[in-house]
Parts: sequence; C-alpha cells; structure tokens
Amino acid sequence: MKYSKFLFPLQILADILLLEVCWFLIVTLLGHEILAQNVIVSLLAWFISIYLFGQYRVRRFSRIPKTIQNVSRLAFIFLGTNIMMQQSILKSSMDLKFYFIFHFAFFISVVIFRVASIKIMKQYRSLGKNYRNVLLLGETADTKNLKKTFNDSVELGYRFKGLVPKKSFDLEEFKKKSVEEEINEVFISAGTFSNQEFNEIVDFTDNNLIKIRIVPNFSGFLASNLKLDYVGFQPILVHREIALDDIVNSSLKRAFDIVFSLLVIVGVLSWLMPLMALLIKWESKGPVLFKQKRSGINNEDFDCYKFRSMAVNTDSNSKQATKGDARITMVGAFIRKTSIDELPQFFNVLLGDMSVVGPRPHMVKHTMEFSNIVDRYMLRHYVKPGITGLAQTMGFRGETKTKHEIKGRITLDRFYIENWNFFLDLKIIYKTVVNGARGEENAY
Repeated sequence: MKYSKFLFPLQILADILLLEVCWFLIVTLLGHEILAQNVIVSLLAWFISIYLFGQYRVRRFSRIPKTIQNVSRLAFIFLGTNIMMQQSILKSSMDLKFYFIFHFAFFISVVIFRVASIKIMKQYRSLGKNYRNVLLLGETADTKNLKKTFNDSVELGYRFKGLVPKKSFDLEEFKKKSVEEEINEVFISAGTFSNQEFNEIVDFTDNNLIKIRIVPNFSGFLASNLKLDYVGFQPILVHREIALDDIVNSSLKRAFDIVFSLLVIVGVLSWLMPLMALLIKWESKGPVLFKQKRSGINNEDFDCYKFRSMAVNTDSNSKQATKGDARITMVGAFIRKTSIDELPQFFNVLLGDMSVVGPRPHMVKHTMEFSNIVDRYMLRHYVKPGITGLAQTMGFRGETKTKHEIKGRITLDRFYIENWNFFLDLKIIYKTVVNGARGEENAY
C-alpha cells in the first residue's frame, strides 16, 4: 500500500510523455516546424482540461468502460481548450487538420495506457501486493455483499479482516483489532450505530489515520447507479442517473447513429431495396414497406418501418409473429431469419425516431399490456428505441410468450439504460452481426 501515493504522479508523468511523443510524431509526419511554446501551451491546456473535467484519476475501483468514457469526454474538452489557447495566446498558424490528428493520436495513446494500467494493477494486486486491510462494522445485506466482493475480487487489493455485527460491537475491542490487524479502512453501515458510537468510531479512526467509509443500506431497493447532487448545501442522492441525459453522451450517440445509418442506407439499402421490392411484390400483393405504430422515447408513438414479411392481414398491429405463423411468406421467412426485414429502420434512425442500439420498440398495444404486468416497465422509454439491443443479443428476441421472458427483456433494457457507454453499443452491434450470421432460433 505504501507505493499507492506514487500512482497519481506517475499517471501525470505518463500523460506528459505521451503528449510530447504524439506531438513530435505528428509534427514530423505532417512536416511542421517543432515549436517549444506550442508544446508548453498544449501541456497547459491539458492540465486546465483535467481541472475542468474533475474525473481524471484512475482509482482502485476504476472499471475499463467507465475509464474509456471519462477519457473520451476529457479528450473533447482538451481539443477545444487547446485550439482556443493556441490561437489566442500564440496565434498559431498550424491548421485544424494537425490538431485533429494530434488529438486523436493522443486520445488513443491515453486510452491504451489507462487500460494497460488498470490491468497491470489488478494483476499486481491479485498477487497480494498493494493491498489495504479493511474491517466492516454492522451486519446488513450490503455489508455482506461487500464482504463477498472483498473475498472474491482479490484484484481490488483488499484484505478482509472481519465483519463485526452491531450486537457484538465493543469500542475497546474494535480499537484493539484495528491496531493489531493494521486496519487501513473501516466500512460502517449507515444508521446501524448510535450517534455517540459513530462519533467515537470516527474520533478513533481519524486519530489513527484510518479512512472511514459509509455503506448506505440500499439492498432490495436499488439496482441502478447513484449520483451525488446538492440542493443548496444539502447533499442528496439521485436515484436513477440516465447516462444519455448527458449532452456529451447523447451527442456522441446521435453522431454515430447518423453516420452509421447513412453508411447502411447508401451502401446497402440503395441496391437492396429495389431487389426486395421485386421479391416481395412477386410473391404477394401489398406494399413493400410495412409501417407500424411503435412506442418510442417518452412513450411517444412513431411509424416504424420494416420490409413486409407477411401477407396483408388485419392482425398485424395487435398480434405478434409466432413460430409457424401462416401469415409469413416464403420471402418473409428468409428476411426475418436474417433480420433483413429490420433494415428500413435505419431511415427511422436517420429521422431521429430510433437509435442503432437501444431497447426494441414494442407495438403500442403491447406497451399498454406489459406496463400493467411488469414493474418499472416504462423506464425503457427514457431513451430512443433501437434496431438491436442488449436483450436481443442475450437471447430475448422475437415473441414474448411468458411473463418471465418479458421481465428478462425489461431487466436487460434497464441495465442498458443505466450503464450505457459507447463501447457497449459497439459490442452489441458486433454480437448482433455475429448472431445474424449464425442464425437465431427465435428469429421467425
């Protein structure tokens, strides 16, 4: 543990070196003159960006997806800050092309270094190094979960030294154990101890340089992320933080949606739509595209487009497709199996009604039905529906025949909403393509 204090300075030093190396390489590649003052201003812009962002440091609990998300947001701040400072302070003549290439190279370098650092530290801690001795006070479901985490996740670098229930707590025994076991951190269950006991514990830990952590009692209540906020000077906890409420996250996702949907429309649908029109019209009468009302963001209805895979019928807006459904045509069976029927929804994405990845939109009738039988069902409407989603890649695709299947799909939808990050979207898209190539049992 004694070397932990050097990790943060090493992180800063590594970033400085990465910035200088990237600057030198890009300047050399593009044939620009190397100016020391430009490098110094970039370093200053980087430190200002770190201060403005406030979530720079890699910590013991840092997770790779969240770390990459934080670096991505910091990179945007740094880009704007650096360009502004170079132009205003030095009147730099370097073009924007240079800045974008340099910043992209620096961003990739920092991401690689952060991911490598987390993996190396986890491996190092799993060997019993850089550890902290921890003691839990108060036996609740939450402290039991912590105990399991400490024992199971050795890579976090915590050595569990005991859990003391409230009924067994003795202040003098606690002090003795803390000294003998060389405790570094004490986790205490909120509300378990009286104010007097709590103050006595805090007095002892402060006087012995032991960090104290408060464990809120949330078991059975919360399965989502929490965010600390303030009303005036009063701290409060926000129950559910929606990642895509953040303007940076939503802008990144929207930009990706526009680019990705244009690529599919121009590269695939431009030639596929005429071919599908011929095949669909050849087999059965009716429109090429099927338009259906679906529930979108904020539970607002929108017209969802698909290639028509069924013979025209009066049940299309109320009845799900089932295995062996007589309404499905031969062409329809193929395009449903391969998910080709969903491709026109990229027009929905371009129009802003849908996203490439998100909870699959349900028929309006089913939204009303499911919301009455599944708790917190409507949370899925906090974000735009998607062409594909986490639930679909985890086996919950197609017909929902039982309450268990509906709950399973909604649970994964809620997880996606509360834990969204850009790389999760990429992973879902990759798994969707792989599943589509293999063929899925529920795709009928």
